[in-house]
Amino acid sequence: EALKEGIKAMNVKFSRGGLRQLLVVTEVALALVLLIGAGLLIKSFLRLTNTDTGFDKSPALTMQINLPSAKYADPPRIRAFYERLMAQVASLPGVKSVGATSNLPLSGNILFLRFFIEGREAASNQIRDAGVRVVTSGYFDTMGVRLSKGRFLNEQDNDKAARVAVISEAMSRRFFPDESPIGKRLMLDDGENTWREIVGVVADVKQSSIEAEAGPEIYISNLQDPVVLMTIVARGPSNPNVLTPAIRNEINKLNNSLAPYNIKTTD
Repeated sequence: EALKEGIKAMNVKFSRGGLRQLLVVTEVALALVLLIGAGLLIKSFLRLTNTDTGFDKSPALTMQINLPSAKYADPPRIRAFYERLMAQVASLPGVKSVGATSNLPLSGNILFLRFFIEGREAASNQIRDAGVRVVTSGYFDTMGVRLSKGRFLNEQDNDKAARVAVISEAMSRRFFPDESPIGKRLMLDDGENTWREIVGVVADVKQSSIEAEAGPEIYISNLQDPVVLMTIVARGPSNPNVLTPAIRNEINKLNNSLAPYNIKTTD
């Protein structure tokens, strides 16, 4: 009906020739709409790809491992597995660096926990929470996350050392606006009641969305708080997929019943 009304309005005779002209005009109009839409899509895509994500966007290989709780029921076993795996993958030909994290940026998986700052009561209307990620000592270098203050987590931050944490610049700005957070202590609301000294501040990383502002983040060491589910990140050749068979083989050496999944590159 809308088409007929349009034809009448343009005084086009509803004939074969007139209909053909109308179809040509309609096709051109639709083509223009598609071109405009494609142009806007490309513009948005370029804007997003040029956004600073806080990490190195060049291709790196990632894969997830979930250790079975029946065999890895206690922290020492989990810690030992990932320590050995990181060392073995780092020694592979072509691997420049390797790290692991409990939650990869932009993966859609974020653990938020409340936290407390030593000697500072929270206002009644203030909720202190942050994204919490367990990482290996090589994670920041492998992901290309910039150090702002202090230091990264390292291999000395193990289960025998005092608990430590690294926080993001967004967290530093929000909760330590007029002072350095280095040396301050915080406690996660995870039931352990353990104070952690802040030893470093790193650049903000887009965790939930490229378009969203980066929020407060806390990074803790897998040597102090090991978890069964981790995502390995290996950086090396321009085509990091070539590393997949070798890394699979190293995993099989440690446990031949494990199968890594979600194998893909960061780009």
